[in-house]
Amino acid sequence: MKKLTIGLLLIMLCVGIGCSKTGPVGPSGKDGINGTSGADGTDGVNGINGKDGSTILSGKGQPGTTVGKT
Repeated sequence: MKKLTIGLLLIMLCVGIGCSKTGPVGPSGKDGINGTSGADGTDGVNGINGKDGSTILSGKGQPGTTVGKT
């Protein structure tokens, strides 16, 4: 019974404090007018989307970042 209680406490501690990893890369931003596409990020949980390309010529979408907790 003690082992079960200790196990539950460890799981709660892990979830509460710091077993959070950075999330996967978000999708890349949209192209600007006449722009090339941004590098594809893998679509993932809590990944942040890339910013849209600017509307100037050859605006380029930025790739997503890997910030975000799982």
